[in-house]
Amino acid sequence: MSPTISGRRLAAAASALALVVLPACGGSSSSSNGVSSGSVAKCADKDITQDQLNDILDRAKTSYTAQKRPFPKPGSAEYVQLQQQAVQQLVQQCEIHVGTDRLGLSVSDSDVDKRLDQIKKQYFPAKGGKGVDDKKYQAALKKQGLTEDALKQQLKEQLLEQKAYDKLTKSVNVSDTDIKAYYDKNKKTLYTTGPSRHVRHILVKTKKQADQLYTQLVSSDKKFAALAKKYSTDKTSAVKGGDLGDITQGQTVAEFNKTAFDIHEGIVSRPVKTQFGYHLIEALGAVKPASVKPLDATIKTQIKSQLLQTKKQKAFFDWFTKLKKEVGADVKYAKGFAPPATATSTGTTSTT
Repeated sequence: MSPTISGRRLAAAASALALVVLPACGGSSSSSNGVSSGSVAKCADKDITQDQLNDILDRAKTSYTAQKRPFPKPGSAEYVQLQQQAVQQLVQQCEIHVGTDRLGLSVSDSDVDKRLDQIKKQYFPAKGGKGVDDKKYQAALKKQGLTEDALKQQLKEQLLEQKAYDKLTKSVNVSDTDIKAYYDKNKKTLYTTGPSRHVRHILVKTKKQADQLYTQLVSSDKKFAALAKKYSTDKTSAVKGGDLGDITQGQTVAEFNKTAFDIHEGIVSRPVKTQFGYHLIEALGAVKPASVKPLDATIKTQIKSQLLQTKKQKAFFDWFTKLKKEVGADVKYAKGFAPPATATSTGTTSTT
């Protein structure tokens, strides 16, 4: 799954209908200052209109209502921020369009219809799993303040970005040298298992009870499992006679950890106090030394997948960063719609 600069996922997830729909940049005649009176910004010789912005804000209101949150009042700092973010989403989409046009990419209506059909079947299946429950689908659209045409536009943008991602990352690969370098760099932290030991314990709330149980076990541990089942407040291990299995050094709280790895095998410890209460601990085996997982086929596959994803994300991000720098340099904003950084640190802001 590819990254998106706006934070949206390219593939529609369970909340596909809740995603903000970003209409395509529309053109209109420009005024002498570069931004038409009915527009909020100008990107790549296309005006981003007030209607486009209102469309996003209307859907945002619906989302706020669904979440039972008060929508920011016009003129408030929160409203201005929301408005600026919406304008930036529209500008970013325009920039993406410029980039995908240069890559010769397009999305057909049949591509969109196919994706929408997949979403309907996945999230709005009819009873019995066959077909689509159109009633639930329409209700979801209404709840999000969307029309099907608006949703299709959203899916078209997602598919277009996915095509760009696929094309830009097609040649990205990870070599065996890359995999080995990553493994060597992270061997200690990711592929080394510390010393471990098989232990069991009984946990009680008071030292008095712990001392009483210790007295019963100090000469023989034969009753350990029975006492753990009866008295231990750690119910998960109590049913197994207090058995915790193998614990790794440093896995448990400090006081427990020290005793568990210091005591002799087969000897029940004196009560050990931790934040959870008082423990009676017994080591059921010797300390097993640390071990390193070898760079086998499974780990190679895991590392390759991780590095491949990282490299692809970087390739896409670098492409978009370069594109944004080039196209964004000429973006103009109507008064009050520029992002703070643009309004204060660049010369691209214009007013109507």
